[in-house]
Amino acid sequence: MFTREESREEIKKLTESFEGKIEFIKNSGQYKEAQIEDEFIKPLFKYLNWNISNEGISNTSNREFIVQAKGVNGKEPDYLLRLDQKPKFFIEAKHTKYDLQKRTDYIWQAYKYAYSTQARPSYEKVDFALLTDFEEFRFFDCTFPAKNHVSLNNYCVLDWTYLDYIKNFDKLWEYFERENVRNGSLEKLYINEKKIKENRIPPDKAFLKDLDDEKEGWRIKLAKDIKKYQPDFSAEFITGAVQLILDRFIFIKVLSDREIEEEIIHSLVNKIQNVKDKEEGIIYDECKDIFDSLDKTYNGSIFTKRSELDSVKVSNKILLEILKDLLPENSRYNFKVIPIEILGTIYEQFLGKVVVTTDKRATIDYKPEVRKAGGVYYTPDYIVNYIVEKTVGEKLKECKKFEDLLEIKICDPACGSGSFLLAAFDALIKWTISYYESKVQTENNSSELKGLSKEERKLVYLDNDGQIRLTSKIKREILRSCIYGVDIDAQAVEVTKMSLSLKALENTNHYEVHNERTLFHTTILPTLEGNIKCGNSLVGTDVYDGKLQLDNNIEKVLKPFDWKTEFSILKEKQGFDAVIGNPPYIRVQALDYIFTDYSKVKYEVAWRRVDISIMFIELANRIINPKGVNAYITSNQFLTTEYGRQARKFILEKSKIIEMVDFGDLPIFKDALTYVSIFVLGKGKTSSFNYFKAKSLEQKIKEIPVIKINSNSLSEDSFILGDNSKKKLLDKLIKNNPPLSTNAKCWAGLFTGKDDVLMFDKSELKEITFEKEILLPVIRAQDCAKYGYSQ
Repeated sequence: MFTREESREEIKKLTESFEGKIEFIKNSGQYKEAQIEDEFIKPLFKYLNWNISNEGISNTSNREFIVQAKGVNGKEPDYLLRLDQKPKFFIEAKHTKYDLQKRTDYIWQAYKYAYSTQARPSYEKVDFALLTDFEEFRFFDCTFPAKNHVSLNNYCVLDWTYLDYIKNFDKLWEYFERENVRNGSLEKLYINEKKIKENRIPPDKAFLKDLDDEKEGWRIKLAKDIKKYQPDFSAEFITGAVQLILDRFIFIKVLSDREIEEEIIHSLVNKIQNVKDKEEGIIYDECKDIFDSLDKTYNGSIFTKRSELDSVKVSNKILLEILKDLLPENSRYNFKVIPIEILGTIYEQFLGKVVVTTDKRATIDYKPEVRKAGGVYYTPDYIVNYIVEKTVGEKLKECKKFEDLLEIKICDPACGSGSFLLAAFDALIKWTISYYESKVQTENNSSELKGLSKEERKLVYLDNDGQIRLTSKIKREILRSCIYGVDIDAQAVEVTKMSLSLKALENTNHYEVHNERTLFHTTILPTLEGNIKCGNSLVGTDVYDGKLQLDNNIEKVLKPFDWKTEFSILKEKQGFDAVIGNPPYIRVQALDYIFTDYSKVKYEVAWRRVDISIMFIELANRIINPKGVNAYITSNQFLTTEYGRQARKFILEKSKIIEMVDFGDLPIFKDALTYVSIFVLGKGKTSSFNYFKAKSLEQKIKEIPVIKINSNSLSEDSFILGDNSKKKLLDKLIKNNPPLSTNAKCWAGLFTGKDDVLMFDKSELKEITFEKEILLPVIRAQDCAKYGYSQ
């Protein structure tokens, strides 16, 4: 370890040596970039106490100075500096002959990687990147969505030359000395707080804006263009066609970023540019060869021929604009770094809108049900992971061998963009890797997999770091055998299939893809048409049995789905092993009357007020097998309301409560007032279950004190949950004070039919022009507190 003064002296010698050689380094042509790194850049950090050779570090995960940060073909930043397994900043090293003030394109690669990590958990984020040739030292705050590499100069927070290493040595030591960095010194280099609040946009929101900006987003550009050339196309048709084009382009972008198909975006751009007619083209004709080739290689359904693309015309100008935005040299996103799960959060918002058309125009607007719900609310990762742990995780504990894993059948009956299924698939992948790690016997510097059978060696391999990786073959087996989903939205089904396909391609490289195609003549991805299906999970084909008066739009309105016909698992295994998800909550006013009538015939829990979310609980009970488990995060209001009486009865008689996590009125879904719980249920009965009452969002579920609830203490009248003292107090109150039900009957509050027209906040009273005397005060649920209420 160097002291401050020792470091100052050594760095002074280093700069003097560099100054004496600078002209020779720049002009002789004899100095290689690697020499500059070894003679000057690495020693600079050595004297700042970084372990540049990782000396004495046997565990690769503890390395401090990482060459190319796991990169291949020089596509990643040259170095990553890391402490305590947490990344600190990237270094992009260049030859001194370049002017780094002008050549900001050299920092673009490192910036993209750093900015894209902003979509990761905080402990994986890299906020800074250094561009240096030793002569210049340019340090960038990479937490902003830069438009292009030229605009990166706006985010340069240190712009030094080698002379500043001594002139500003105290700052150099303060910011970059190893222990100072460990203690948070780089935090002083963020661009000022005002700019952060105004302009710091994470990659998911920035990408969503590129996709869906009302004026300049890729979706509206494509929609307007399609409408221009095919004015008779319906809004629904254009919505599907636009999404399919974008899905394919984004899939190709991911393949390119992961270096599986590096030049594919450039190939598409070149094909379109070479078309003689620059104003109007048929995308499928122009890109047919590329899409056909990708379909043969990857399958996965996304590149299969579709009538939408066969017939839709889009101008080459618009296609080029979008594709050029996705080119590596232009795009600020790198999907080798951005988790596929984040793409799901982006698409969840994207799917909340559709194309709306008039005679001549195309616009983008929220779906009616989304507008009424106040937006799309994405399930937080920690909730998704907890639900998967309590279902899939428990099933995995029973597995003794890989074949046991393939017998686990998992379903999300309202899969949306696929977030729960992605998490479930990830859990299966991690278990499989751990399983083969326990079997494999590896020797130092050996790529041989001892301890595995000949067949097992076709399923796994060792990467460059000696880590076990799964081949495409085994990931195909897991996907095809274990993961199932249904959604009423056809676009959501497409997104789920794409997300799962991209997840299956994680850690896949170009050579594996090439070998699979040339040696085994097989596609890399499974077709998922048999696993992820479109339909209304709650409506079966028994809707046609004559009990209801149906009109000709029944298929479109209800989209019936026959579980037993669509999924043979219900016959072969008596149902799924795990049913997971976040069922939709749709206000009863937004439901079609045919659906509500059908629900009251079909579902025991559909009593008085139809609540879709609790109908999914009954559905799960029907489609899990006798040893299966169901876990949802959903509304908990049925636990005490009158309309929930039949749901409580159903749970007491036909479900086994395993666990319940009550979040009360905590804002689990941002900007939405919800009362939700996680319900973990099975079949049969149990004498007691674990109950958790969350007090804050910061409190981890596993840290919440557990309360054992006696199942026999619950009744269909109401589920009183909590410790015994609360129940005793309530019993005392009821005994000494007759409940309201002895004098009145009320099971629902005020129904206006149009709240936004007939209800007013105090702030709106001044603007009312009619007689205020006719207004009556109203108390809503959100107005009530523990000891009173506000109006």
